[in-house]
Amino acid sequence: MTDTPELVRRARDGDQQALETLVARFDRYVFGVALLTLGNRADAQDAAQEALVKAMQGLKGFKGQSAFGTWLYRVTVNTCRDLQRRQARRRETPLDDAPPLATPNGPLQAALDRERRQAVWRAVQALEPALREVVVLRYYLDMSGAEIAEATDAPAGTVYWRLNQARSELAALLAVDETLAGEVAVRRKGRAGE
Repeated sequence: MTDTPELVRRARDGDQQALETLVARFDRYVFGVALLTLGNRADAQDAAQEALVKAMQGLKGFKGQSAFGTWLYRVTVNTCRDLQRRQARRRETPLDDAPPLATPNGPLQAALDRERRQAVWRAVQALEPALREVVVLRYYLDMSGAEIAEATDAPAGTVYWRLNQARSELAALLAVDETLAGEVAVRRKGRAGE
């Protein structure tokens, strides 16, 4: 299997097979980022397709100063932001689109996990875009603070402030359900050493 930097180099040199391999390798990642950013499957599909086209057309502009995935993330998020501006009125998140936070162990656990996942997802979607973005990157895409700073082109201090602000707002949004609020608090304490 060819590594990504080699595929990027070959695709920039006009190798159509390398370009197709890059698209195939990253299409699910781009869709996932779009879905987590937009919260709507139809919009995410549109944004992912548009982002992949933009990225492949703009591949010559990729200088390799960051990881290809980081650059592609930026292209995807910028495309999502453009779509959000065009469709500012559309903000609903179908509950079935909420990404999983835990693997269910049985029917009762599956129902509880689904309910919990949906409550957390609704709360994440209620955050302002800058806070939602860092939450998605940190907790759904498992990026470090430094990676988030690079991907969002924000200073590390700003990223950590946004994460803390998002945690506070999520705790407030989830406070209605004592169980979820307790879980957020436990996770918050566990993540304090980021």
